[in-house]
Amino acid sequence: ATNPDAVNDLLKSVDIPVIGWDCALDTSTCKTIVSVDHYSAASAVADYMIDASPEGGLFAVISTNAGNAVIQDREKGFMETLTAQEGFECIGPFYTDGDLEKTANTMQDLLMENEDLKGVFLVNEGTTEGACQMLKNEGRDDLLVFGYDTSEALIKNVYDGVLDGMVSQNPYGLGYNSVKQAIAAAEGQEDFPEFIENDYVLVTSENIHDEDIINILDPL
Repeated sequence: ATNPDAVNDLLKSVDIPVIGWDCALDTSTCKTIVSVDHYSAASAVADYMIDASPEGGLFAVISTNAGNAVIQDREKGFMETLTAQEGFECIGPFYTDGDLEKTANTMQDLLMENEDLKGVFLVNEGTTEGACQMLKNEGRDDLLVFGYDTSEALIKNVYDGVLDGMVSQNPYGLGYNSVKQAIAAAEGQEDFPEFIENDYVLVTSENIHDEDIINILDPL
């Protein structure tokens, strides 16, 4: 995801159509934005954890950095949905810049300081991989662990039972829909919706072998 503050002024000065994707650009700078609904996706993760741990308990969020609108939507979607359910508490977000070592250390600190921790939500690929490395090294398989984004390493962590699941933004679909809008803009189309939603998928240990999930994780 792009920090919109870093590019909004630049985009206002260019004389070509701009399509935003997976970002929170100022809509006055681009024709449309193609993205998943990050709040909704993270909320779905919270619902998954609520169903998996109906007795409630303490959960945590490890995040990458403060101030990014996309990341904030992921944090809020998870935390607000989880804590709206009676008996569920959430601490964090704890910021690690998405660094694997920082995330591993933060995960270890959380476990040492919160023996009753039931689960953790990791907001991007880097935080997910860092936490999984620590949990795998310590042999911990007693937590609910859910990440955001997908990679070969994270898929293996699901196979190995370290990671319960991860949010896929369906990157093939995201790219396809973005290019489709760019072609339309280049051909002169003027009217676009402000936001075009791309479907997300919760990839879990229960469905990772399903054909439709395999096609999303490896579309080519």
